[in-house]
Order: sequence, then C-alpha cells, then structure tokens
Amino acid sequence: MIDKEIKRSANYKKQDKNGFFEIDKNTVIRILRLIEETYVYGVEYGNNDKRNDIKEMLCVLDYCTEQSHGKIFALHREDRNMNRIRENGCFSDAPDSGNTDTEPAHEKAQDAPVIMFFRQNGQKNKDKETGSDVGWNGTPFYWPVLMTQKNMQPVMFALD
Repeated sequence: MIDKEIKRSANYKKQDKNGFFEIDKNTVIRILRLIEETYVYGVEYGNNDKRNDIKEMLCVLDYCTEQSHGKIFALHREDRNMNRIRENGCFSDAPDSGNTDTEPAHEKAQDAPVIMFFRQNGQKNKDKETGSDVGWNGTPFYWPVLMTQKNMQPVMFALD
C-alpha cells in the first residue's frame, strides 16, 4: 500500500538524476499516516519514547512547506538491509547513506524540504560472533526522514 502510494505520486516518473521528484504535501501526509499505522510500540520493544515521531515530522513539514510555498522534494529508496544494532552496539538511528542519500538531499534542500522514504527489508540477522539478534523482526517497513531546507526562517516549536 505504501509502495503504491509513493509510486502513484504525480511526479514520481519525473525523477532527476539523483532520484528526487516533487511531491505534494497531502500525498506526503497520507504516506506518513500509512507508515505510522505500521509501527508497533511497547515496553517490550523499548520504543514508547518514539510514539510521537510522525506527529513531530508532520508539524515540521507544515512549517517547512509554509516557507517553501508548498514545494517538497521526495526521494524513494527500496531494498535496504541495515541492521537494527550497529557494530558499536548502539541502535541504528539513520537509514540514509551519506554519499547516495544525505549529500544529494542537502544539495536539493535549499529552498524546499526533502522527504526521504527508505524501505527496509527488515531482515532478521544474528551476529556471527555473539549470536545476538542485530536485525529486525523479519518484516519490511518504511523509515521516513525529513530534511528541512537550508533557506528558511529559524523557528522553535514544542508538541503539547
């Protein structure tokens, strides 16, 4: 469903050389809501503190699009296989790759925000040395990243 919604975007087939395309705000909101519905929170997952992440992203998106007169760029990446636990033992906190995702997004996000949709394969993965689970639960999922534009008025906001 999420894949279809992204690929149905009016400008999806008009991607530039780095894979960016313009997307309208309502489509982004629909996609983020669909992504949010796939998330499961609970003490057993240690993620209750992440419950408002999409709500926060929507608030930031709202401000950014006011500044960009509604313009948003999107980047869609699939078939990602990042571990949940990094080699240093910390949780993965960024699905984007520096050279292929982050750097081009910084270049693109001058006067309009960039929303990146990363589809993780969600594979289970055991560490060969320790046997501990460093992967996901075996279910694909989307990990959205919003990059604000460089040229905008600074703002401070708080939820609730």
